[in-house]
Amino acid sequence: MPSPQPSPSMPTNFFCRILGHTWIHRTEDPKVAWNAGKDMLQLHATPAGEIRFYLECHRCKVTKENPTLQEIKKINN
Repeated sequence: MPSPQPSPSMPTNFFCRILGHTWIHRTEDPKVAWNAGKDMLQLHATPAGEIRFYLECHRCKVTKENPTLQEIKKINN
């Protein structure tokens, strides 16, 4: 579980205060655990967690969970 991040509206980095945040796309993909079945002949995949999509400021590491479509379009342009 990630530690709580400061609010994106209050930049902590000097350059973020002057120029604004530089948002980049991030993904956390938990590993898959492989377990043997009851017959011990087949392996079964067990997901370790959900895939997490979020935005992160490259400079100050502030994160935005669940970005809206408008925020993503603004970053890509």
